[in-house]
Amino acid sequence: MPVVKVRPKRQVTIPEAIFQRLKLQEGDLLKIDILDDATITLISKKSIPKGQQWFWTPTWQRWYREALQEVKQGRVKSFDTVEDFLADLRS
Repeated sequence: MPVVKVRPKRQVTIPEAIFQRLKLQEGDLLKIDILDDATITLISKKSIPKGQQWFWTPTWQRWYREALQEVKQGRVKSFDTVEDFLADLRS
């Protein structure tokens, strides 16, 4: 387990291997928690653009997983034209 040093201004450097494994980028936010008197956790808090937050709700994630299952099971249709698609909807 890597060891880091607390530097002036209370700064620590995340070791490169951990930085890469977590796919962190400069400017990312980390949530810090204290679990007990000697344990600190850092949790990556990737920000999601406001216009995309709906996708990450539990309901949309469930629908997305269900849609992926439908595709994996081959229960999807393709259409060459919009007219073919509409005809299928009406049938």
